Amino acid sequence: MFRLPKEHILRGYKAFAEVLTHGKVITCGSLKLFYSPVDRSYPSRVGFSVSRTIRGAAQRNHVKRCLREAYRLNSKLLQSVVTVDVILMYTGPAAQKPNHIDFHALEKDVIGGLQQLQKRMRQQ
Repeated sequence: MFRLPKEHILRGYKAFAEVLTHGKVITCGSLKLFYSPVDRSYPSRVGFSVSRTIRGAAQRNHVKRCLREAYRLNSKLLQSVVTVDVILMYTGPAAQKPNHIDFHALEKDVIGGLQQLQKRMRQQ
């Protein structure tokens, strides 16, 4: 089964708060990408969040699953970057139908955000 390894997932209130308060933001379409470089030998970690403007927990969870899959398919874009903690936050409009989201548009936003992050980290 295709999954993100456990050590690649950002978990916990404290970890999220650290990235959201001390990190920087990249906006790409319907996505906000918060990131914070860290000093450690572990791999980069990523967290996923969906705005409450998306009504219904089932629909928010569906968007998170789509975000997770879009990131998993394109995580190689972060491998050449220094270790960072990243939060992908979906802030886009609510889907017209329940549990319906344009995965390809979401994946395009994820790729764009990760490419912008890659450029910023190389400039530093």
